[in-house]
Amino acid sequence: MSYRCNLLAVAPIVTDNCGIKEVQQLEGIQAGKIFPIGTTKMRYKAKDTNNNESEYSYTVTIVNPLHLKVDTVNYDTCIGHIQYVQLHASNSTNQFYELYFNKLKIERYDSIITKKYFDFITTDSIISIKDSFECYADSVLHFKYTEAKLVLDSFQIKDASECDKSDGEIELHLTGNIVYSYWINAVGDTLHFINGSNIPKGKYLFYASTGENGDSTSCIFQFGPFEVKCTTGSNNYSNKLIGIFPNPADQRLKILLTSEELINIRLNDLNGKLMFERKNHFSNEYIDISDVVPGLYFLEVEGVKWKLKQRIIISH
Repeated sequence: MSYRCNLLAVAPIVTDNCGIKEVQQLEGIQAGKIFPIGTTKMRYKAKDTNNNESEYSYTVTIVNPLHLKVDTVNYDTCIGHIQYVQLHASNSTNQFYELYFNKLKIERYDSIITKKYFDFITTDSIISIKDSFECYADSVLHFKYTEAKLVLDSFQIKDASECDKSDGEIELHLTGNIVYSYWINAVGDTLHFINGSNIPKGKYLFYASTGENGDSTSCIFQFGPFEVKCTTGSNNYSNKLIGIFPNPADQRLKILLTSEELINIRLNDLNGKLMFERKNHFSNEYIDISDVVPGLYFLEVEGVKWKLKQRIIISH
């Protein structure tokens, strides 16, 4: 028995005092081929120059020492996204083995592991482990992300005209059914702005629920922070932005403005993880997104005295 999944078959060595006339393989794999997992019988027949015959056989058993199981898949129905997967992996030989997500090497182990992974999970994920003897075990996850019950598509902010006035605005564009909502300022006070208007200078969080206050089955979302300033001018980008194209995007996208300027760009996933950042990017030039895993993201763009956040879809 062997735990080596790269074990090669070799040709038999046959000798006879009269000389060998013929060697014939009756069962098994050819020399130079790798033995498959399981038991393989190798059987040969040899004939000497006097036509005397003799047979010889043996078996080779290959056992895959690697074991991989996905114990738990935590799916958040509120955001329609896999939060984490929990894996159980081991190697019967106690030798090193490596963990891969979609062919991307994650970590190396030499013992039994039970661990949660919060990253690397895409719509179709192949999770695999591999050792130095070409033994391999994998698990394929097939699932479909659904839309979150509440999604912030974009927002725009208008600063207060003066620092002692409450005429700032935070306009949110959300998709979904909001049953209950409220704002919280920087010191934790609960506020009830009407449509995000008449707001003084400060930083704010917006909370929205799909159910009534106190309903344990509802989904509660936090958006922000959003900052209202009191500088001259406005963070309102409506006269600045033409659009983000294409959306859905494939290999690249472009942010079109009415006039060219340097902008800062951040791409975050639905959990807020930063995927990439571009500083001092020249507007109206294409942005390469070919290395980004397909999915839903938030694109944050900041220019001179304006900023925006918009949901985009990347699909290669």
